[in-house]
Amino acid sequence: MMPLRSPLGGALSGPAMDGRGDEAGLAERFRALRASIEGAADARQADGAPAQIRSVLVVGIDHGVASVGIGLATAFAQGQHRTLLIDADLRSPGSQRLIRPTGAATPGLAEWLLDPAEGVPYAAYPTGQTNLSVLPAGNAATTVGDPTRGGRLAALLTNAEDGQPRDRVVVVMSPLAMAADALLLARHADGVLLVVVPGRTTAAAASRARDALRSAGGRILGVVLDDPPAK
Repeated sequence: MMPLRSPLGGALSGPAMDGRGDEAGLAERFRALRASIEGAADARQADGAPAQIRSVLVVGIDHGVASVGIGLATAFAQGQHRTLLIDADLRSPGSQRLIRPTGAATPGLAEWLLDPAEGVPYAAYPTGQTNLSVLPAGNAATTVGDPTRGGRLAALLTNAEDGQPRDRVVVVMSPLAMAADALLLARHADGVLLVVVPGRTTAAAASRARDALRSAGGRILGVVLDDPPAK
């Protein structure tokens, strides 16, 4: 994660998050990102705004951001925050998913959204990381259509308790170039991280994405520079 301009004043900074290097070094970069978000909460409080940053949307412009969501959620969990990671990128093919429990295909967010019954608990799954659970996209992800319709996903950001209270909720969204889901959900989250790719995302595209999220009511925490490995 490179230094970035923050609408809260100052900058969120840390070593380059380029997807390369040793695992411990990458984990440290995500811990730095966690610290930056917690610092943003302190800045809000100093400005007299609500300080809590409980729910964070992670969204890219034209690429998936699951790896960033996983890293941030893991860092929150390691900081003793009871964390739920939600894969709300329901537009991507299932074969490309990084956020999914091991083993056989399991129901997830899509099945919960498609269930007409009210009050049905969602299927959160434990992980090997203490304090971290995941709500995968599910088997019927590409059949949901608009996942923000009906307000159930928005409600999940503020009441993500399946009998287990959550301190942090990290939501991985579909790319902005693919769907407007993140724009429709942005105002319901406590903060939004915009992920861009150096050498691929132009400054103009990043500015348009930032402005669109702000216009939709999103509170931009900052911009993460991510360099996914080449396929």
